[in-house]
Amino acid sequence: MLKITNLTKTYGPRSILNSINFTAEPQTITVIFGAPETGKTTLLRIIAQLESANSGSIESTGAIEIIFQDLNLSENMTALHTITSALEKNHRIERAEAQSIAHDILEKNNLLDKKNEYPNKLSRGQKQRLAIARALTNRPSVICFDEPTSILDPILTNSIAQMLIKLTHENYTVLITTNDHELIKKIPCSCYILEKGSIIKKY
Repeated sequence: MLKITNLTKTYGPRSILNSINFTAEPQTITVIFGAPETGKTTLLRIIAQLESANSGSIESTGAIEIIFQDLNLSENMTALHTITSALEKNHRIERAEAQSIAHDILEKNNLLDKKNEYPNKLSRGQKQRLAIARALTNRPSVICFDEPTSILDPILTNSIAQMLIKLTHENYTVLITTNDHELIKKIPCSCYILEKGSIIKKY
């Protein structure tokens, strides 16, 4: 569960987020829908504690992982190394055990055959799955996505939708920011419309 209460953010005289309130219920998909420059990414940056809010609160039942548009994958790490590095760093797991766990994680995300590939040899969809696999090593309860289909081929939108639904079936709470109407049509979700920094509608 992720609960946002009266969250406000300003830059000088400019208001970015105006008393944002919503709850992402456990094992569901919640969508923050809005055009570019409406405050969606700022909201995620505050949830990720990369920025501070002027007021308001954020409550979560567990750890939160956020996958931004750039995915933040190291070009110098293979898919396998990306996962083992996260395991060793975050959980102090020995190399051999990390390798075994990483193989299982990659297989679960249909990336085992790409374990020795670097990001520049992966498709956008494969990179996204790798970023998700890395995020899951931190054992979060909430996973947030910033525009997960923004630069994907529309044909791949269906596979992304299926992946998001699968995460809820695996007991994760999913929060998405997007302006992709097609994605919303493909997923069961609660949708909040964000306009000029304010939530104006929920459906």
